[in-house]
Amino acid sequence: MSQELRLSTPPRDGYDVYYAEKLWSWVPEMYRTLDALPPANGALRALVEIVAQEAAILRRDIDRLWDDQAIELCDDWAVAYLGALVGAKPLSRADPRGSRLAAARAIAYQRRKGTLTVIGMAIRDIGGVEGVGVEAFRRLARFPHRLDSDAIARGAVTRSPGGGFARMTSPRISGLIDTAFDEFAHFPDPRRLRGPLGRYGLRKCNLHLYALLSQPIDLPTPQRIGPNRYTLDPSGREVPLFQRGQASDRPPDAIRETDLPLPILCRRFNATAHRITAEALALINDPGLDVALAPLLGIRFDSGAVFRRLVASRLTAGQITTFMGRLLDVTLLPEAPKALLWEDSLALVNDTEHTLSPLPPSAVCSASLTDWQAGLTLDPYIALAIDPDSGRMVRGAAITANPVFTTRLHLGYFDAIGAIGLRHEPQKLPTPNLVVSPGATGPNAGFTNPGPVGMTFPAPLVGVTRFTTSRTYRPILPAGRNFSGITQARLDAEQGARPFVRFLADSATLDITFTAAPAVAGQTRSLIIDGLWIGLLASTVVPEVLADAGDAATPILSRIILDGDFDEVIIRNATLDPGGERARSTPLSAVAIPIVRLEIEGQVDRLLIERSIVGPIWETNNNPALCSPGSIEIFDSIVQSIDPAMNAIQTRLSRLRLVRSTVFGGVEVARLNATDSIIVGRTRVTDSQHGCFRYSATNKQGAVLPPQFESFVPDSGLPVDWFQSRRFGDPDFAVLSAIAPEALSAGGENGAEMGAFNARALTVARADLATMVRDLLPVGQTPQFILAQPAFRKGSQ
Repeated sequence: MSQELRLSTPPRDGYDVYYAEKLWSWVPEMYRTLDALPPANGALRALVEIVAQEAAILRRDIDRLWDDQAIELCDDWAVAYLGALVGAKPLSRADPRGSRLAAARAIAYQRRKGTLTVIGMAIRDIGGVEGVGVEAFRRLARFPHRLDSDAIARGAVTRSPGGGFARMTSPRISGLIDTAFDEFAHFPDPRRLRGPLGRYGLRKCNLHLYALLSQPIDLPTPQRIGPNRYTLDPSGREVPLFQRGQASDRPPDAIRETDLPLPILCRRFNATAHRITAEALALINDPGLDVALAPLLGIRFDSGAVFRRLVASRLTAGQITTFMGRLLDVTLLPEAPKALLWEDSLALVNDTEHTLSPLPPSAVCSASLTDWQAGLTLDPYIALAIDPDSGRMVRGAAITANPVFTTRLHLGYFDAIGAIGLRHEPQKLPTPNLVVSPGATGPNAGFTNPGPVGMTFPAPLVGVTRFTTSRTYRPILPAGRNFSGITQARLDAEQGARPFVRFLADSATLDITFTAAPAVAGQTRSLIIDGLWIGLLASTVVPEVLADAGDAATPILSRIILDGDFDEVIIRNATLDPGGERARSTPLSAVAIPIVRLEIEGQVDRLLIERSIVGPIWETNNNPALCSPGSIEIFDSIVQSIDPAMNAIQTRLSRLRLVRSTVFGGVEVARLNATDSIIVGRTRVTDSQHGCFRYSATNKQGAVLPPQFESFVPDSGLPVDWFQSRRFGDPDFAVLSAIAPEALSAGGENGAEMGAFNARALTVARADLATMVRDLLPVGQTPQFILAQPAFRKGSQ
């Protein structure tokens, strides 16, 4: 719900009714009786209710004064006063969360001042992100001396000695350099921090900040790309897989690499450590195996490759085939990265039902599948090979004939925008009229079909239709692909679910229509889409043959048409697929994911798009009789047109209000009011005398804008590299990059970045964190903020 709507929501404390009845009971019975008769006709009762409303306001003020004595309950204005009582440093007014936590934990901060523990606390509380503080002097190279203990501390991953020479034999060495978990020694670098330069020195304290978040997705339907080739993303895109991110469960000074919301790296996922014990061998219960492996009992192996090689040298070929996979599982140490990630961050089942036992860690490995199976040789106990950089998956020799269910994976995101299974502000959902069946189940109450799941919408489309899982659904389209007779319809998802509703058109015309019922006096006609990911696809997919592997697939247009007279259409926490491209089966064969364009063919009094990702929005009706224009209101959303020849937003009569949003593509509208927004494209407004363009940015070339205020309109436009990614599917989609000018990264009305992520106010939080940390660090230490850029492969558009 937008800020404007939240402020207008009345409290539900019942004080109005309570005081109305109490005051009415004080009125003598005679006057109450006369008030019900002519000529009074309830005038006294109406006066009492007005007085009761004022009494309710006073009562709320008194209640709030009691609450204002506690930092957890007080109003924002009282935070500074309570903080002053404990010596809390005042922070920005644009960061009420950080100010409240700074006041609440001021004493805890002072008690731990000068330690890395308090730095970790401040990163979480004030910065609003996960992070790790590192004292740079501990990473400096030095010679060992006689005061060192006999056992010099070694890195957990590479086993490099502290302060000494790097041990170059570890396969994970490249993934640790210059990170918060770097295990190598460096020479002092007195320069100012600039990228990888200037990070190490005696007086430097590096704060590594991780801005991306991780969201669990349960039971998504893998997309088949070819024989034995799949993507874990249901649309077929290449999407990196993330760790769960459980840093909040651990003390700030004990965070591990696997605890952060980071992309899963191949080498991290395959990193195992083993120890053969008598208890582990007893689980397998084979005398021959016990005898063969007796010399290795109790030895810790920090490398899975070394463990497999030594074990294989002591076993027969038959024993390797029979026992190697089971042996890898029972000897796997719980602190190994793979043991921490498997089933917690990623889990798959290859059985008759999804509720049965997940595949063991030994049956799944990570691999670089940029060219799928070319040159890939899997061990016989491997059932699936996954590329966590792209979500590609291929089947191994140990796979069974049963289906593969993705019981859980985690995806990265920057803020809760679009259909990600998470509502930014959880709200009580209305009681559904229809709960869509997620599919057939077996005797163990588990789904027997990984999807897609066929379903039918009610006809006519009325009431609340709810999806409860993140599976792919394939609705049966009505005649003419037209959902007609809509009065009040709502399509939504359960909290935590991200259903992918994929319409398959049985003709060359890729469109569906939502048509309002004929107008009836006193009856509103509304359509609400909340929490769904909607895509359109032809029933027959024909790959496009490209001349060059670097070429992109030709964009394909599909349409969602709004016809008839709607009073209101709301798209909230949803994704109307902006289009793109599936993972390629071969470099020269591409399958385009159609653009879903939202078209207003009839008349919509109010189109509200909130915290959503959508494709182009067009007003296409050409009926001159429709002279009462409606409004299009877009809050905290991303609108994208991947086709350069197609405007992202185009209207003839409707008024456009754009608040905290990012638009990739041209905008041609009748009237525009824009605040804290970015339009990457040409902006042309028919009525340039009305409206406003404030705290917003767009290209100057060819622009016709309404009156401007504190806007940023550069002559050179907004280059592509000012954004980390413009591909839907990347975790950093539409996020400003480090080289974006300050006019964008801090140009919002609240001092935060312009665009769809303005409400997160990360720029403001980082400034407040810098203010707080300077007071908490040891004397003489200089804080350096390193916004970590996770390494993952960008997919093709």
